[in-house]
Amino acid sequence: MVHRLTPFVIVHGPEFPEKAPREKLEIKMVDQPDTDISIIAKKAKDIRWIEPLDFHKRWQKRLLDFCKYVCLDISVQTAKKS
Repeated sequence: MVHRLTPFVIVHGPEFPEKAPREKLEIKMVDQPDTDISIIAKKAKDIRWIEPLDFHKRWQKRLLDFCKYVCLDISVQTAKKS
């Protein structure tokens, strides 16, 4: 089973992101899968915002375990067809 990662990201800075230096930009990500923009607009203060790299750190072990499982499954299925 595959779950979609959190899609909603906010970039905030003193200028347009294309013009502002990276160190002056703040990037936040909604910590809820399948977040609807209308929910964010209505309950902005209730939304949990995280740093994008925090999301990676939290899921890294599970993602690596999943990748190992997929590679093993591909190997088994390939061996069956040979």
